[in-house]
Parts: sequence; structure tokens; C-alpha cells
Amino acid sequence: MLAARAADAMARGCTVRVASWLGVVGECHRSYTGRAARHEAEIIADLTSVTYLGLDDVGVGLERRAATENELRLLFAVLDARYQRGVRECVTDIASNLTVGELGDAYDARILRRIRELTRGYVMAGGGAAAGGAA
Repeated sequence: MLAARAADAMARGCTVRVASWLGVVGECHRSYTGRAARHEAEIIADLTSVTYLGLDDVGVGLERRAATENELRLLFAVLDARYQRGVRECVTDIASNLTVGELGDAYDARILRRIRELTRGYVMAGGGAAAGGAA
């Protein structure tokens, strides 16, 4: 779904970025020790500067645990920057194997509120959920 929506956004002339959330978190963690090519602020700016953002695998590994404070901070930073930029100006899609309820258990209420404000949900075959922004 993310690939198709990204291709549609590109065809309409939008700037596009699709990223694995796990990869984003890992790159940010490496930036803290100087093992990443970019600093965390650059990574977040890359995700928030595009018109269309697709985040894949949000919530991976959180089926049995809550997100860490750092994971919460990073996800809120990305979502809030996109929200502040303007919901109509940005399209944000989130793909997850977790249901909306499970995302709510893994993340805090302010993140779930931003997800709901930026996206609309789709239930995919297999029980996972995807949230798609208005196109």
C-alpha cells in the first residue's frame, strides 16, 4: 500500500519519502554515538520536509512491550512537525501490523492523537492496520 501511495504522490509532483520506522530509530540511535552519517535532527528533518511520508513497520517489536521514552520522543517529533506544518499540506501514511488499539497500548495518547489527526485508518487483510493520510 505504501509503495502505491508513494508512486501516486510522485506522479502528482509531490516530494516523497518512505522509510522503515525501525530503520529510522536505529539510525537515530547510531547518531548518538557518532556511528551514523547524519545527526538525529537531520534524520527528523528529512522525514518532515517531504509532502508525502510513508512510515512502515511502526510498532514492530512492541507487541509485548511499551515504546521506550526515546521511541516516543522520536515518533512524536516527526508526527508533530508534520502536524504543525499543516494536515492539508502533508500526507502521512503509517503501516503497522498492530491494530489501532495495540498502537494505543504501545504508544502514549498524544502520539495516538497525532496519528488520528494526520491519517485515516485502513484495516488490511491479515489483521494488521495501516493509516493513510488524506491524498
